[in-house]
Amino acid sequence: MIKVLSDEEASDAERKTQCEIDLAVDTQDKVDTVTNIKSLTTDIDPLAKEVEEIEKHISDKKAEIVETEKQSAELPNNRKADDQALAMLQQATMVITGWYGATHTPLLQVTAHHKHSELAGAPETSWGAGEQYDGSKQSGNAISAVMKEVEADLVKDMDSAKLCENNAVKMYNDAQASMSTTITQLNS
Repeated sequence: MIKVLSDEEASDAERKTQCEIDLAVDTQDKVDTVTNIKSLTTDIDPLAKEVEEIEKHISDKKAEIVETEKQSAELPNNRKADDQALAMLQQATMVITGWYGATHTPLLQVTAHHKHSELAGAPETSWGAGEQYDGSKQSGNAISAVMKEVEADLVKDMDSAKLCENNAVKMYNDAQASMSTTITQLNS
């Protein structure tokens, strides 16, 4: 029985030593794991902030895309309105030029000629005998010149708007490609 107890004691001592070794290894593993977790947490926090910033950037870019698409949807109407304004301005310029270029004699106010006895010493007309007043052409020319200048400005603005639109489309396509690449990289 003493031999059995001695064998059990030796077995227990061996098991105890193994348990203490296992406990020391497990304790060290625990310390290493806690240290690793703290290190990873320290690494995760800036990365989480970076992800948050990138998600905000993506959200902002999506909002910009929506705004750009809204502006793009309005563009045909704006272009149509500009074209209509230009056509109307050209037509008005043509009418004004034609109006002031004509003699307007049918539209002049003519005084009725009554058969009155001639007054002695009535003044003569300032434009001579038989000549007719054709109206002022200077104001018509000035109006026509202003309208042509407005027309030129409108055409210049329309050309500038078209150039801006082409640049905006290029920038939009570049931004769309860049964002798609960024999103793909972030998702992988």
